[in-house]
Amino acid sequence: MLKLIFTSQATSTRIVKYSILLSIKEGYLFVRNWLGLVTHPFQTVRAMFREQDFSQIILIFGFPAYVFAGGLATIWLGRRLIDAPPGQWGFLTKASISLVLLLSFLSFLYLGFWLWQVIKIKKSK
Repeated sequence: MLKLIFTSQATSTRIVKYSILLSIKEGYLFVRNWLGLVTHPFQTVRAMFREQDFSQIILIFGFPAYVFAGGLATIWLGRRLIDAPPGQWGFLTKASISLVLLLSFLSFLYLGFWLWQVIKIKKSK
């Protein structure tokens, strides 16, 4: 079945080419939206919802969850690599977990505040 779908080399190269182009486009939009959230957050959030670009909305508003999960995974992997005994958490581990929690919570509050502002203005119109 798969052999019938990918019969030629041209089809697989087209898939690779479109995947690269889509990655470049989404990466550019992600960086543009993050820079927009730093400089003019209200306009950026409003534009994302006006354009209804759901992939960017998920990328941007899921960022606190990505920071949280990625940070905890990095701490877990680091503890496994140095063969730390389970149940014994040193100062560095506690500080790292606190930093991950703080960063994800602050980014959640920041994004939530600007989302609330956009929804509040939208409902008042």
